[in-house]
Amino acid sequence: MIVSPVPTLRSRNEDSDLHAQANLAVIRTYLHEQFEGCEMTERSEGYVSHRFALGELGQRYKLAVASSRLSDRDYTPAKMWQALLRDKVAARMSDKQGEHFFWGWG
Repeated sequence: MIVSPVPTLRSRNEDSDLHAQANLAVIRTYLHEQFEGCEMTERSEGYVSHRFALGELGQRYKLAVASSRLSDRDYTPAKMWQALLRDKVAARMSDKQGEHFFWGWG
């Protein structure tokens, strides 16, 4: 798996940034396990979302995670992992191949 450098989320609260970064690390691990061998790129859209794109052999899978979900204190890294599994994020990304699956809105 190849991961490109990504700008970090920035808020006025360093503790909140660390929490969001821990949740992003969980999402990266999950995506790496679910889409083994795929190249991963990502970008932060600040207070709106964080986007991931994975691909191999012409297939493209995309995920947009609401920044509010990343910084939500109720979503510890362990709960984030459980939510990724419960919500079947990888399967839903596969269903929307080529389009973003938006996770964490509403």
